[in-house]
Amino acid sequence: MKEIREAGEADGRKEWTTSDLAPILAALRGLRFGSVELIIQDYRLIQIDRNEKIRPAKT
Repeated sequence: MKEIREAGEADGRKEWTTSDLAPILAALRGLRFGSVELIIQDYRLIQIDRNEKIRPAKT
């Protein structure tokens, strides 16, 4: 039977802090249409891609 472990116990995972989330919130700030993609490797955030769509006003 597989043993259940808490996150971060022996596999390097950790809880995210407010400072970890700051760059994600900055990428989301002001984004009206688009997407934010997070690239994670080994439980670490290594890249944030922001794609913004600009929609012209209807005439």
